[in-house]
Parts: sequence; C-alpha cells; structure tokens
Amino acid sequence: MKFSEDKIIDITGLGNALMDLLVEADEAFFATTTLTKGNMYLVDEAEAQRLLAGLKDVTYRHTPGGAAANTIK
Repeated sequence: MKFSEDKIIDITGLGNALMDLLVEADEAFFATTTLTKGNMYLVDEAEAQRLLAGLKDVTYRHTPGGAAANTIK
C-alpha cells in the first residue's frame, strides 16, 4: 500500500483524558503503601500528592495516557 506524501490525515479520539505518572520506586516505598508493583491505579489529586510526598528523591515522568491517547499514539 502506498500513501500520498502530500495528503493530510486528521485523527480524532474520544475518551477520558488521563495523565500517566511513570515511577521507578524501590521495595521500601511499596512497603509503605497498599500499591502493588507493576499495577495501574486511578487516583485523585489528594492521593497523588500523598504518594508523591513519599517519592521526593525519585525521578518520575508524566505522559499523556488513557485508551484514546494510547490508541492514537
């Protein structure tokens, strides 16, 4: 299949706009929470702030997420 290089494609996704927070944390952090390593959790802002307070010396990154954003990407 050959696509025209001068054709513009617009994509629209419909879904919940989520922000993923990717963190590398040690076992000591997990011992202080009810979180399970490798799982995904939806948290509100208050819970996110509480968790981040325990990760002051850890590098993390934000990335757009959610099914619609991940599918479009």
